[in-house]
Amino acid sequence: MPIWSTADKVTSEKVLALDAYWRARLGNGPIPCRKLFDPSDLRDLLPNILIVEFADDPWKIRYRLIGTKVVEMSRLDFTGRRLDECAFQTTDEDIWYQAYKMVGERSAPVYGRATIPIEGADNQHVTEEFGIFPLTHDGTAIHQCIAIEDYTPIDRLIPPDRIRPMRMR
Repeated sequence: MPIWSTADKVTSEKVLALDAYWRARLGNGPIPCRKLFDPSDLRDLLPNILIVEFADDPWKIRYRLIGTKVVEMSRLDFTGRRLDECAFQTTDEDIWYQAYKMVGERSAPVYGRATIPIEGADNQHVTEEFGIFPLTHDGTAIHQCIAIEDYTPIDRLIPPDRIRPMRMR
């Protein structure tokens, strides 16, 4: 599965930029506090950002904010939905569950790549590189994550509406 515990394999400038921002807010603790994140600092990244919260336990993930680029690429605004309600159209649908589980178990960021098929085009796909970074309210427990998704440049002949749409279960 294409999930990593370090940023060594990350090629996305956007993922690396959020990684640097997250690390700059660590202070003395293992997880930065959510209140240290200012959206105006992340203006260029906001279309690609997701804010998720852990509800009930670390395996119940609820999407609180979905950036406009993520909505465009998913072809669905899943703000307010739980991870288990979403049927993501990647070639490895379980990647999101595994990535968030890894964040919860390690209390540390995870990185990875997902492949999204193009509708009606055999062997054509968009590669999505992502980073998921834990956040806390109390200094210890993970309450939220800030995540970012960056997509390979899409050929102008393949508009986002040709990407296989996400659907709800």
